[in-house]
Amino acid sequence: MKMLIQFAFVCLFVVTIHCASVPKVWPAEQEHALEKCSAEQNIDLELARKILSHQAPAINEQDKCLMSCYMKDTNAMVNHKVNWENIYESHIAHITNTKLKQKMKEIFKKCEAKMTYEGKDDCQIAYDAYNCQ
Repeated sequence: MKMLIQFAFVCLFVVTIHCASVPKVWPAEQEHALEKCSAEQNIDLELARKILSHQAPAINEQDKCLMSCYMKDTNAMVNHKVNWENIYESHIAHITNTKLKQKMKEIFKKCEAKMTYEGKDDCQIAYDAYNCQ
């Protein structure tokens, strides 16, 4: 539970710093994946942007599959496995505080260690990765 609270704090911190308002345009590769996946899952682009930015929860299978599609298109999920290093690097891309980067690394390592894949489809794997479950 403590780890989940720490992860939530880090996500909130990252969102607060980088997403006081959800940016209209992400880096080209991410924007393309966002547009493609929101269209494939028939989810409004702005809602999809919020879900993927941790500003809105995934509440149904469609939302979970949006996460899966996005993670695959950005190489955060490869062959049904989460690429934790890729996720970590994308989350710290604009953070300059070394201690915060290290703390985030520790949290992602704990999430990676407790991640299970057996009996899950890619949508559930993506959802679990987003929520450190």
